[in-house]
Amino acid sequence: MVVMVTCRNCGHEYKSEVLQTPDEETLQAEPHEDIRENCPKCNQISSYNGPDFYWD
Repeated sequence: MVVMVTCRNCGHEYKSEVLQTPDEETLQAEPHEDIRENCPKCNQISSYNGPDFYWD
């Protein structure tokens, strides 16, 4: 299982290269604010917060 995010520009779902966590409980418990991710599909850089990340 990995931490995933969905690109705000093109909707592509991809593995977060910045945020990784050992389990879903930790992912939901820790605050995540203004984490910048670069979409591997459209190359758009976007800022994401805690609710944008999910466990897959």
